Amino acid sequence: MTKEKNIDILENPKLVFDRIYDLVSFELENLCLKYSVGAVDNIESYKIGVLKKILLTIKSLSVVIEHSKDFPTAAAILRIIADSLSSYYLIYKKSKGEESLLRHYLFLIDGMQNRIIILKKNNPQPNNVISIEVNNIIKREKNTQIQESEKVVEYCKKQIENLSIYNEHKTLIDIFLSKPKDSWKYKSLVKYNPMFPNFTWNKMYSFIYKNKDVPTFFSFLSEFAHGLSASNLLFDNESRTFTPIYVYSISILEKIKNIVENDFSVNT
Repeated sequence: MTKEKNIDILENPKLVFDRIYDLVSFELENLCLKYSVGAVDNIESYKIGVLKKILLTIKSLSVVIEHSKDFPTAAAILRIIADSLSSYYLIYKKSKGEESLLRHYLFLIDGMQNRIIILKKNNPQPNNVISIEVNNIIKREKNTQIQESEKVVEYCKKQIENLSIYNEHKTLIDIFLSKPKDSWKYKSLVKYNPMFPNFTWNKMYSFIYKNKDVPTFFSFLSEFAHGLSASNLLFDNESRTFTPIYVYSISILEKIKNIVENDFSVNT
């Protein structure tokens, strides 16, 4: 950031935030005209869908600040944003070639498998509030969601098995497929350590920011995301209270802007 921009942020962080947000939103919308956003069988499309979700969450963060003046909630949302962007960096920026594809499919399997488990545990029954007819509709919808999630899991497994990297590390990747929880965060296929197999969130933040103070701050935000003691402190609703949240949000927007302009050739 330039010295002039730093002064602007301190004097009016919301103004700087709005300017950068509008620019990134415009560039991202241009990308959406070129891709079918969110399709799991198209990596570029899926990546754009992730960025759109992050951008929407950033907008929600601004709404919480400006309308609710709620610091703990804003801090929790910022942690969500940091987690989403660090996941993106690990899968699509730090990892290259087939390893990026492997992490992508493991990431999808992790999410879909967890969704299947939760849906199967949820077994609604008719009661004074839910009629038999409504309950049957809920069950049908649940079964449809389970079937759709299972299709995504099977698709991703087949894609992984078609990768040459799968043949090179079949035993380890089969373990990932049998226990998909967080498997996409593995540190290394070559020097795999089962005692410390995965990157921590703090380490993943460092893939985005080399300054160790930033990952430390994002890690601290778990106090708010998980409702721990720091989130119960009283915070005033003065604008200056939210300046750090806006500053980090602006920094994240600039990271997204860089991704959009350099990874997708938005201007071509």
